[in-house]
Amino acid sequence: MNFRNCFKPSEKLVLGVSGGVDSVALLHLLIQEGLGPIVVAHCDHGLRIHSKEDLLFVEGLASHYKLKIESVSCKINELAKINKQTLEECGRHFRYAFFEEVALKHGAQKIVTAHTADDQVETLLMNWIRGAGSRGLQGIAWQRPVQEGSSIELVRPLLSTWKKDIYAYAKKHELAFREDSSNKDTKFRRNHIRLELIPKLSEKEKNAIYLLSETFRSIEDKTQILLKKLFREFVLEENNYLKIKMIHFYKMEPDLQFRFLEKMVMCATENLLFRLSKKEYFEILKMLQSYYPQKHIFLRNQFYIFKEYAHILISKENLLQDISYQYEWNLLKKLHIKEVSLVLNGESVQTHCELGALDRDLLGIHVTIRNFREGDRFTPFNHQRSHKLKDFFIEQKVPLRLRRRLPLLQTEKGEIAWVGGIEIDDAFKATKNTQNALKLTIQDLK
Repeated sequence: MNFRNCFKPSEKLVLGVSGGVDSVALLHLLIQEGLGPIVVAHCDHGLRIHSKEDLLFVEGLASHYKLKIESVSCKINELAKINKQTLEECGRHFRYAFFEEVALKHGAQKIVTAHTADDQVETLLMNWIRGAGSRGLQGIAWQRPVQEGSSIELVRPLLSTWKKDIYAYAKKHELAFREDSSNKDTKFRRNHIRLELIPKLSEKEKNAIYLLSETFRSIEDKTQILLKKLFREFVLEENNYLKIKMIHFYKMEPDLQFRFLEKMVMCATENLLFRLSKKEYFEILKMLQSYYPQKHIFLRNQFYIFKEYAHILISKENLLQDISYQYEWNLLKKLHIKEVSLVLNGESVQTHCELGALDRDLLGIHVTIRNFREGDRFTPFNHQRSHKLKDFFIEQKVPLRLRRRLPLLQTEKGEIAWVGGIEIDDAFKATKNTQNALKLTIQDLK
């Protein structure tokens, strides 16, 4: 139980204290070692009749040691149903969110929990039974950011300490603690493993399982380093979506593809606890491998995956919203198109040689800026016949999400002279005979 190297002198800590033997022993040990200051944090999940007595007990501990305490109560059963999570998963997310809130409130640098070597063995066995890969088999981390990118660390200093040694410590120091009756309920998978499976293992076997988790942790650490490297190299981060070229994605091994997609969703939705299921992964692959050059799916009512020609996009927003706008415009004034957060600028230029310049005199006095409508036609630059604008978009591989966003310049006679920074109509191009040449530019405010 020598863990002083986990902490810095005078470092403020938030300690999760349930009232059980592990957290009570850890609290005593931290105080004995002169670490802290410590803020006690207690969660009441509302699962047991006597849970309020646990809170009173923990409040008494905090008072005895003259420590600040923060507590929270919830009905975890109801919350788990709303979030469609297991009780254990929902309780864990709720606790860590609360601990982080307490740490931010008190300016603490670390959140400390009393997980033990027994918890590590239980976690590895539980994950192995449900078919987990290397990430699940690494078990519980000794130390990690409470969230990716957070400066607050989550520390488990008792992770190499067996439960029997903690009971011996509590007995030696005459520490009172609470026994959680729900820990004996074998309808919970963890309790079944703890009470039915682990007692059948020898000390040597338990130690071997513990060491196995450390091996998988080393593998997972290397995987995380590789994921971060690939993310930096290949992912383009826009305001409301993430994008990667399919060629980069398909060069990855299948297992890495799975983890990479998961990381993209995690970042796009800002849900760092997100886990992608195999079913969702295969559904995404099926969409990406389909004949259609553009397609999308909406998963969990939370996020969208888009196939966009040679790219994959992930967003928590629907990028294919049906937008409609129309503005009358004075060509030389700025036009703010609020529906799509664009600003249109018109600038007189001196030469017809300016790429993409229009003949202003051919446009008429009253021009309209609007977005795409079915049936729109125009004659692309240096072409002799008109095209459907929809066909032009397909030929140019203009993404669906941009087609109704792009501004079109419609002349006084109702003809389309300019297509949002992509093309001008051949009939309205500036020539050597042009007296007033005009260049249009678009500024994206997003």
